[in-house]
Amino acid sequence: MLKIKNQKLEINKIEFFAPIGVYDHEKIGKNRFLVSVTIEGDFLKSMRSDHLSDTLDYQNIYDIVHTEMQIPADLIEHVCYRISEKIVKIDFSMTKVKVRIEKCAPPMEGNVESTSFEVEWDL
Repeated sequence: MLKIKNQKLEINKIEFFAPIGVYDHEKIGKNRFLVSVTIEGDFLKSMRSDHLSDTLDYQNIYDIVHTEMQIPADLIEHVCYRISEKIVKIDFSMTKVKVRIEKCAPPMEGNVESTSFEVEWDL
């Protein structure tokens, strides 16, 4: 008998210009960020029904990320936590939530493409 091993929703590299950074010029000029969200859970009902009401609406996840990315902060670690904390509170049968924030061209000495932080919750 075949068994579904894993069910995963991914929203990859949502681009934002956000007031997040330690330095004042980062909050004023806004830095470029890429945010990715991975949610594992029980999607079997929506897989069978083909109804949006039976799954996680991607737009709701985007709206959480968008709202949190617009709130000024110093650290991507803090923002990553806020986003993931809101997602895990959604009424859906989730087993794992992962949020990754990538800061593009951070203000560092040398040529650095990006820095990133990721938090993963087991539920």
